[in-house]
Formats: sequence, structure tokens, C-alpha cells
Amino acid sequence: MRAELSPAEEASHLTERKRVWQEIKKAEKEAADPSGSTCATSSGGTNSEGQGHTGFATDTAEATGKSKASINRAVARGENVAPEVLANMTGTKLDTGTYLDTLGKLSEDQQRKKVDRDLEDLKEQKVVNDSDTTRAQQKADTQTAFADLAEILTEDLSPQQYDRVLELLPMVGAKSLAKKLSDWMPPSGTNK
Repeated sequence: MRAELSPAEEASHLTERKRVWQEIKKAEKEAADPSGSTCATSSGGTNSEGQGHTGFATDTAEATGKSKASINRAVARGENVAPEVLANMTGTKLDTGTYLDTLGKLSEDQQRKKVDRDLEDLKEQKVVNDSDTTRAQQKADTQTAFADLAEILTEDLSPQQYDRVLELLPMVGAKSLAKKLSDWMPPSGTNK
């Protein structure tokens, strides 16, 4: 089973693949024409209008089975987003195509700041979610412990002993426990 790359990973890898592809094509042209006089608009050229990009997309689409459009989109994301920004967000909840497209419209400095801020927001959300989960678990644990304690007290104590425990608990700082125990209805057939 093969795992798919995340959008940031795909952008990074295809951008690097394009760079290597362009170097290979340049070396092939130089080998074919040792004088070094190449025509930028010849078939498979790598001029600034993106002819090399189209050739790269075609070659890569054939090799990967993906569409040329998806290859071009991933390469554009990789070229428009700073490599260190891509690395910082890879594998996080920010690692989506839409987020990469948004970053691609910003300057490199703005990209860094946005990703740093958004990653910090995600950490804060996780802390809140974790603390909510922890509080819920603590509440459930407390309720279970209370039920166990109340059951033990009602089973093992005489009614007089049970009443005395209820009197003593507030004196030792367990007023809320005393209130809960006095309000608690023990199962029928117990001593209370």
C-alpha cells in the first residue's frame, strides 16, 4: 500500500523534480550543441514563458498518471511558497491545497508570519481541546470514585457510623463530599 503525498509534500517534491528535469534537459541540449548556442524557443525549451514547465508537466503526468493541470498546480504552489514555509506546515492541519494557494499570493515574509501565527492558533486550540478532554475525564473519574466510596460506606457501616462519617467530613475539609453523600440515595437493602 502506497501513501499519497500531502499537498505541501507534493509541491515541494515536484518543484525539486522540475529543477532536476530542467538541468537534465539543459545538459542534453549542451551535449547536442557544444557551441552553446541554443534557441530558447525550440521544442522542449525552458524559456521564461514556461515552455519548459509545459514539457515538464507532460513528462511528469505521463510518469505519474496525474493530469498536467495537477502537476502544474503543484509546481506553482512549490514555486510560490517559500521552501522553509512549506517545510514548517507539512503534515499539519494547514497542509491543504487551498491554504497553499492563499500563501502563494503573499510575500515570503508574510507567508512565514501567517504560517507561524496559524500554527500557534492550532496549538492553542489543541491545548483547549486537550484540557476539555482532561476535565471531562477527571469529572468522570471523580463520579466513579464517589459512587465507589458511597457504596463502600453504605455497605460496611452501620447507620450510626454512616451518620458520624457525614458529621466528620465537613470538619476535615470535605464539605462538598459530605453534601454529596448525604444527598446520595444508596441502593435499596443497604444500611442507610
